Formats: sequence, C-alpha cells, structure tokens
Amino acid sequence: MKAEKFVNRDEIKRIYDYLRNSKYELAYFINFASPKLYVRRIIFTNDRKLSMPSKFV
Repeated sequence: MKAEKFVNRDEIKRIYDYLRNSKYELAYFINFASPKLYVRRIIFTNDRKLSMPSKFV
C-alpha cells in the first residue's frame, strides 16, 4: 500500500522482486493518494521462478 501522488516504475519492479524471492505468487499494489484509487494485481507464478536465478541466495 502506498500514499503517493504518482506511482514510479521502480515500485512495481520492487514488488516483482519480492514475489520472485518469496513463495508467494500474487500481490496487490494499492495507492490511496492518486486522484482515482489505483489498484494493480501482480502475478509471478512459481513455475517462472524455477528458471530464474535468485538474487538473494
């Protein structure tokens, strides 16, 4: 959850990093400070994680 006027691409990339390095596959990005409620569902499935090297191993 965020409360910023604009959503930076780095914020979305950070969520992908969290999903890539965890067991979770689904995240919701919610920004309450934008003029219109901004909700984005982000999916990174576990089968894609097997083919990618982990950053924090």
